[in-house]
Amino acid sequence: SFISWVLFKVNKPGPSIFLLVLMLFLVPIGLFYANEFGSYKSFSLILMLNLISIIYLVGRKFYDIDTILITIASVFLLYGLFFGIYLNISGFNFSEREVIGFNGPIVFGQYMIISFSIFLIYWKRIKAVIAYLISFLSLSKSVMITGILSIFLNSQNKIKLFLISLPILFLAFQLFDFNTEVRVLYWIQFITDFETLLTLSSFSARAAAYTQSYELISNSYQGLGLGGWMDISYLRYPHNIFLEILVEFPLFFGLLLIFFMFTFFMIIKDRRYKILFCLMLFMALFSGSLIDNRGIFFITMLFLLSDFNHNKLSQNDEH
Repeated sequence: SFISWVLFKVNKPGPSIFLLVLMLFLVPIGLFYANEFGSYKSFSLILMLNLISIIYLVGRKFYDIDTILITIASVFLLYGLFFGIYLNISGFNFSEREVIGFNGPIVFGQYMIISFSIFLIYWKRIKAVIAYLISFLSLSKSVMITGILSIFLNSQNKIKLFLISLPILFLAFQLFDFNTEVRVLYWIQFITDFETLLTLSSFSARAAAYTQSYELISNSYQGLGLGGWMDISYLRYPHNIFLEILVEFPLFFGLLLIFFMFTFFMIIKDRRYKILFCLMLFMALFSGSLIDNRGIFFITMLFLLSDFNHNKLSQNDEH
C-alpha cells in the first residue's frame, strides 16, 4: 500500500492502481481460506510487483523498456542454452518430461518462447531461432503452437504465414508423439471421433479439470480459497488461469480481477505489450498455475511504469 502511494505521488496512477488491484489476492486469505500453496501464490505475485516498482522508483531516469526486454530475453536464452547443453551431455532423457533446470519442462519451454518472441519483436533473427529450437526440449505441443502464434502476431502477411504454419504444426504433432501406434491413432481419431482423441493425449486431464471447474463455479460462488483446488483434485491447479481465479476466489473478486486485467490491456497501447500479453495469456489458458503465469502481471506492470502510450517499433513494422 505504501509503494502504491509513492507511485501515485510520482505521477504514476496506472501502476499505483494496478498494484492495489492485485492486493485482491490477499482478500481471500483474510476472509476465507488459503492453504500453504495458495498463500505462496498470492504473496509471491505481490512481492514481484513490489520489487519491480522499487527498482523503477530507485532508477527512474534509467528505466528503459527496450533494454529490460532484451535483457530478459537474453537471460532466458542463456538459461536455456546452459541447461540444454548440460543435460544433453549428461544423458538426460527429455522424453520423460522431467524438470529441466529449475522448472518443469512446459514452463521451461514457455521461457524459451518468451525469449523467442522478444527477439522476434526486435528483429534479432538468429537469437530468435536458437530460442525456438531450445523450446523443443519441452516436448510440448502448446509451446510450439505458441511459437507459431508469435510469428503470426509479428507478421504483416497473415494469410501466407497461416498456409506455411499448417504443415509445420502437422509435423510438430508427429514429432512429439513417440509411440507410432498412438501417433497413427491420434490422427485417425482426430478425423473420426473427438472424444477418443481426448483419451490419447494430455487433453483428457485438461478437459476433466475444465468440466470440474465449471461445476464448482456453478455450485458455489464463495470459492475454494487460494490453493483450494489441490484439496479436491490430484492436480494442483486446473491449468487455466481464468478457471483458477474463478474457482479459488470468491466469484465477485475473481471477475473483478479479470475485468481489471483486460482493462489495463486495453489502456496500454504499445504493440510490444499487446503481443507479449497475448502470448503469455495463450500459454496460461492451457498450462501452469498463477505462479507459472506471473509473467502476465509482470509485463503489464513493466509497461505501466513506462511510457506505455508510445507505440514504438515503427522500423520493425517495415520488416
